[in-house]
Amino acid sequence: MAVQLDFVGLITVRGLKLGVGLITIFVFARIFGVSAMYDAWVWSLGLVNAISLMVFGPFVETFRATYAKFQHGEGQAAADKYIASVSVGVVVGALVIGLGLVALLSLSDDMFGLASTGGLTGDATRFVLLLLPGLVLSQLVAVLTAYMNCVGVVYRPEIAGTLGGAIGTAFIVLFPRLPAVELLLVSYYLGVLAPLAVSFDFLRTVVSRLRQLKWSELRFYVRAATLVALPLFVPYLLGQASGLLERQYAALAGVGGLSVLSYALFARSTLQAVFTSALASLALPQLSHAFQRDGEAAFRGVTDIWVRQCLLVGGAAVVFLYGFSDIAVTVLFGKHGLSNSALALAPLLRWYAPALVSVILYLLGGVSLLAAGKGKSYAFAGSLGQVVSMAMVVGFFPRLGLVALPLALCVSHAIAAALMFRAAGRGALRDLGVLALPRLAVMALAAIGLREIDLLLALDAQALTVRIVFSGVVFVLLAGIVWFVEHRMFASGTAAAES
Repeated sequence: MAVQLDFVGLITVRGLKLGVGLITIFVFARIFGVSAMYDAWVWSLGLVNAISLMVFGPFVETFRATYAKFQHGEGQAAADKYIASVSVGVVVGALVIGLGLVALLSLSDDMFGLASTGGLTGDATRFVLLLLPGLVLSQLVAVLTAYMNCVGVVYRPEIAGTLGGAIGTAFIVLFPRLPAVELLLVSYYLGVLAPLAVSFDFLRTVVSRLRQLKWSELRFYVRAATLVALPLFVPYLLGQASGLLERQYAALAGVGGLSVLSYALFARSTLQAVFTSALASLALPQLSHAFQRDGEAAFRGVTDIWVRQCLLVGGAAVVFLYGFSDIAVTVLFGKHGLSNSALALAPLLRWYAPALVSVILYLLGGVSLLAAGKGKSYAFAGSLGQVVSMAMVVGFFPRLGLVALPLALCVSHAIAAALMFRAAGRGALRDLGVLALPRLAVMALAAIGLREIDLLLALDAQALTVRIVFSGVVFVLLAGIVWFVEHRMFASGTAAAES
């Protein structure tokens, strides 16, 4: 039960960040709306983040598992040297990439191929240049956060990230008449710098360890980190290429296409971040320890607990995203801002709801494989999933438009998740099916029912406030019933196992 309580604790902290994220979506929609300038910001930020994840994502993802391996195998001193080495490698790598991008941008006016997307080129290039310092800072924050998680400091970076996001959003609210460029950049850097500020003592520790590090040791630990991360470079490369492809197609849809996609992705990623954080901070260390110390049976038991917890909380997120999809559009843009582009957000949100389940199971499957030392299986499944996603986007976008993007995400990540659980161990995929299928059925019925209730209220010409309150009460009741049943099932299953 300790796993569940830790999970609930982290979910509570993440819930605050979720609330800030929802407020941020509202503020951005009301102030930046659906516009060419915001399209350029979305494209530029997506490019910088994609480059960051392509190069450094595998290192950050394998950091915790490799740290635990050095700590248990060679002692704390070796683990500390590993931390210092990876930190230096990541920061130096980010600086080199940033300088390389500056050089490329100076050689071409349209190196991104945006000339045919409605005039994004100039604004996108300017935004990319202004975001490059964030490339270095964000990677330093990622490594320090992973370090804090390894030593049991989970909540501090989460709270700092939440406060940073809140301060950035407050800045936009307080100074809405400033140029959009300044608002977006200041808000972004406030969100990056807040976690860095609270990890300053850990940064000093890393610098101290670095001073004691020999050049030969630095090369050894960087090489060790690279070898562990190597299998993940292909899926990360394909994953970010898939994301860039999605943004390119959204840009081709015309002015506002990227803006609408960004609001849908913002909602999905805000919810998804809860699980990404919990799985990286709690699940991966617990699964790694269970696999290395207690054997396969204990490992599968911990995996099953995490499947149930993720589906429970993920189910609530899916029902919320699907059931409130129509209300969300009016709330975000207001009755006077409901253009055709803005109205396209509702079906996107509904499609991203089932896609969120696929992504959650994909993340959990990947964490399980990393904990079990099966990085190659993770790489294969992830790569295949991204290839399927890109093929579906190219094939279905001309027919379905923006809806093709969440559809491709849902199908590709479901396939990859199934392959991951199949590779995790004998019977793991079967156990996943037994646990997931009935919960997915309940999830679907609740989501459809909640939206139908809202549609009935809308047809009855009820005020938006009435729709929100009534649908909110129904949502809370549904979530409470599901939680109660799941809690009783968990308690009875634990009692049966102990007997």
